[in-house]
Amino acid sequence: MTVTTQTFLSHDTRCVGDLHLPEGKGPHACVVMAHGFAAQRDFALAPFARALVAAGMAVFVFDYRGFGDSDGLPRHWVSPRRHIQDYHAALAHVRSMAEIDPQRLGLWGTSFSGGHVLVVAAQDQRVKAVSSMVPFVNGPASLRRIPIKDLLKMTWAGIRDWLQVATGGPTYQLPVIGKPDELAMMNTRESYTGYLDMIPEGSDWRNETPARIALSAGLYMPCRFASQVNCPTLMVAGKKDSLIPLENIRKTAGNIPQCDLEILDCGHFEPYQGEMLEKVSRIQSHFMAEHLLA
Repeated sequence: MTVTTQTFLSHDTRCVGDLHLPEGKGPHACVVMAHGFAAQRDFALAPFARALVAAGMAVFVFDYRGFGDSDGLPRHWVSPRRHIQDYHAALAHVRSMAEIDPQRLGLWGTSFSGGHVLVVAAQDQRVKAVSSMVPFVNGPASLRRIPIKDLLKMTWAGIRDWLQVATGGPTYQLPVIGKPDELAMMNTRESYTGYLDMIPEGSDWRNETPARIALSAGLYMPCRFASQVNCPTLMVAGKKDSLIPLENIRKTAGNIPQCDLEILDCGHFEPYQGEMLEKVSRIQSHFMAEHLLA
């Protein structure tokens, strides 16, 4: 496997990604991959990329605008609209590469980006396969798991962020992760340690995001695009997921014309490590190879 760092533009902003190429002569089938909520491409995605490459596919894993090595302000702004635009830009970049077969492209997403890939595949019918792990599919359903007092505080934080920016002030930040007694976008029992375990030692990542996402997350519903996803799709869900209701993933999968649903005995963050990582990456690489290498 060879890995090269490349740049591409998304709405006139420089984004950065890594192209992983398998052995052998191309052009190769390729899977485009990005991370979930406020995460960067160096957060525990490498094992998934290696499994796909070992199965014979190239992988392009990138940072959204405002994250990691990519340019863009404000930093750490979680925005479904912008992330989806960046996925489309990454697909266009990959299609321009001589090493890649533009007719054999797949999408990989996890958590928040697990919802993004459904939207992108519905909008780009040239995508041949999708893998969506512990996906965020229904904003209102996920918000119902948040205590009302926390929900009110997060809503006010989002309003404060927009007001400060509108009057020329700085963004108002919310923590991305917190412990159950702390206000954060994710503060379930598994969230704090599960998220931190993904972050490599020495990372300059900051536990903050512009609070405006608290106003839009509840309106984001990738499940509405399910019936428009016309390529083979794999969805992986966790029975013990504290962030994403299993019943909503099951319903979304049922609305995708060609969908394989794997329900595993795990929480939201367990697929990123240990035996569950090995199991999930094996399932995903076999699925992608079946549909991109045939």
